[in-house]
Amino acid sequence: MVRRNGRWGYRHSKQDEDLVLSNNGDPQVITRHKANVANEVLGIQTRPDGKMQDERDYLLQKASQWAETVCTKRLSQSEAWCCVQSTVMKTLEHPLVATSLSRSDADTIMTPILKAILPKLGIQKKTPHSLLYGSASVQGCNLKDPWVTQLVEHLQAIMRHQHRDTPSADLHVENMELTQCHVGSAAPFWELPFDLYGCLAPRSWMKSTWEHLDKTPLTLKGPKFTVSPKRARDDHLMDIFVQHDFDVETLRILNECRLCLHATMVADITEADGGVITQEAWEGKRTQWYSHN
Repeated sequence: MVRRNGRWGYRHSKQDEDLVLSNNGDPQVITRHKANVANEVLGIQTRPDGKMQDERDYLLQKASQWAETVCTKRLSQSEAWCCVQSTVMKTLEHPLVATSLSRSDADTIMTPILKAILPKLGIQKKTPHSLLYGSASVQGCNLKDPWVTQLVEHLQAIMRHQHRDTPSADLHVENMELTQCHVGSAAPFWELPFDLYGCLAPRSWMKSTWEHLDKTPLTLKGPKFTVSPKRARDDHLMDIFVQHDFDVETLRILNECRLCLHATMVADITEADGGVITQEAWEGKRTQWYSHN
């Protein structure tokens, strides 16, 4: 990692390959991939830094190719409905459990599909998305919204693996612990407003799920990874900083300092009486009596 212009980023190696030894002692060549370069794995374009631009472009390409093909065909309304539901929508739904597409990404991918299929379904192109994605019970068109499907897939994956001994369960727990550690609040991050605390968490699958969940009336009671105070009238540092209405950039700087000190509570950086910040904390030095490291 390297810090540029006040931001941490990935350091790129000049070597394209590494030579390692396998279990039997034979040398093997391992290709080194850059953090900002995507590779296709199980039908999804993934990159080490977690960004979704390549996957969005890949799905947009698939959607555009499908739309161009459909525009040249003569289809009845029933055939057009079966076509969109059983072909391109299945292509979009396949990777959603692993993606972190934003609302704008989902709308961008769906634009060529809707332009091509709505006239063949006898529906106005400018029909509001709330009607297109609404269920038949509320007189909607019953089309699936990829953004909503993605969120549902994420929540189902969390609940499905929460009580199982699976690799996915371990990954979910690690991701939630990391997010909670960076947020540094007394409350589970699921219960916090993303607009206030979201800037503190690193980019991840779990942060994306939290962000999307915060925009809906849904709630999730997940495992708690919070740190409880061990002293009377102690408080969490990040909750105090947020209450003082610091701007996003200041909150990020304060959080980086807190993480560097391995401090979570006010007592972690103050003297025994809680009235003065220790000299070591001012100088950015970790001390052995920090209790929440």
